[in-house]
Amino acid sequence: MLSTDVVNNIIYVGEGSDHPGLFRSSLKVPTSKMHFISDPKKIEVKNLKARIRYRQALQDVSFTKNSENYYFNFKNLQKAITELNSKVDFEINWKPYELHPEIPENGYDKKLYMQQKFGNQSGRSSTYNQIEEIGKSLNFDFNFSKTDRIPNTFKAHRLIWKSKEKGYQTKLSEALFKAYFTDGKDIGSNNVLIEIASSIGMDPDEIKAFLHSDEGGQETADDEMNFIEKSIGAVPTYFINEKYIIQGGQEPATFISFLNKILIKENQNEATG
Repeated sequence: MLSTDVVNNIIYVGEGSDHPGLFRSSLKVPTSKMHFISDPKKIEVKNLKARIRYRQALQDVSFTKNSENYYFNFKNLQKAITELNSKVDFEINWKPYELHPEIPENGYDKKLYMQQKFGNQSGRSSTYNQIEEIGKSLNFDFNFSKTDRIPNTFKAHRLIWKSKEKGYQTKLSEALFKAYFTDGKDIGSNNVLIEIASSIGMDPDEIKAFLHSDEGGQETADDEMNFIEKSIGAVPTYFINEKYIIQGGQEPATFISFLNKILIKENQNEATG
């Protein structure tokens, strides 16, 4: 269902199971269409749950807003929820993988690095433009001009490892993406990492002590070596049930098809096992 007209008793529905809206993880709602039972300023963004369809299980969701629209960002693709929610329980674990572990701890000059990798300015601009267009389709803003250094991300990966114990992995990872790609912050800096962690509800004193220790360093390095030994060379890479692999960014329909095939295979294994 896309909309209702209570005056004329009309329900507007989408174009079947392949309607594009079902493949998105975000929902845009004009401010003029929003109605609140309580004061929206008092809503705890980090604890929201929502559903789009009647009888659908509640899903984790956060929102952002500007003067014209609210943007509700679901943790799972709505299409996947519709087709797989009754079949699969999803648990997401983030694992470390540095594309450039050789970058020094204080980072590397971005302009020099991009010249070495892409050569002339036109090559870099073309790559940036493609990424920015993809970001717009997902309600994510890439601001490449805001960053002048490429950070060493090992401490950020350690922090993601640490955040798992209290269930902050996905929130922290998303906050790190936004801090670097949208806001141009140096996510190799302790102060920036403390600021980001604090913004999602983690204790700043605890994070400060953690970053000044070696905790999680060996575990993070071991995880990275495990993936190197498995010849993983692309991000993102998805491991499902520690047996199945999807590499690279894929269309939602690809994930749905792949997960359904896994379900069939796992059910067959249970039946014969």
